[in-house]
Amino acid sequence: MTGKTIKCALVCIMAVPVAAAECSDAWENCTKTMCCGTPFFECVEKNQAQKKDGEVISAYAQCRFANASAGKSSCPCKNPPCIDIKHDGNAKVKLPWSCIILTGGCSAAYGNCGPGQNLDAKQKKGWTGTPCCQWGCTCNYSIDWNAQCQPAAGMYACTKEAEKEQEKGQKLFAVTEDVAPAPNVLYAGLLQWIAGGAGIFSLLVTVVALVLRKTHIRRGEEQFFEEVGDVSG
Repeated sequence: MTGKTIKCALVCIMAVPVAAAECSDAWENCTKTMCCGTPFFECVEKNQAQKKDGEVISAYAQCRFANASAGKSSCPCKNPPCIDIKHDGNAKVKLPWSCIILTGGCSAAYGNCGPGQNLDAKQKKGWTGTPCCQWGCTCNYSIDWNAQCQPAAGMYACTKEAEKEQEKGQKLFAVTEDVAPAPNVLYAGLLQWIAGGAGIFSLLVTVVALVLRKTHIRRGEEQFFEEVGDVSG
């Protein structure tokens, strides 16, 4: 045996698509889901949980419309962190939007992120899944049936941190070849085998002896009764 360790090379780990129902709808709070089930909407963080002016404020994020190709940003204000004057101008406690895009609930690398290019209009409308990718991946819509989250060139996960997590997971699939035992281990194992074999052999001898003894007693009883029968006759 060589003693080498064979590791499963999981270069492309396919993510199971998350149902759109598990993501938040358009304009809903997406703090917990961290994904939006409506195409072209992003989960935009406003603020994290904090305490301000003696008031406890919960974390908040919202699914907001975004269309980068049309120059439409999902952030409600410019140069974040910034205040949304239109909606928060008269608020007692004004909290700035961080405008960080939350993608924790989106598909990982090589997971589905939308309908593919070969689907017709009806199929695209009825497509179900998570229409977004985790940070670091981009959704490739040029694939035939399902758009796919594509990691950056030279990577197999959306981020370096995700790659490290996958490398940890690969250890669960590692297969180690049998390694020849050291001489002392072999010797100890041999002694245990001999001792075990001797015990079994001793038990078998005892059983056989008991069977033979019982058989001998029965034969003696039969012979005795035959002799008594002859005398009485």
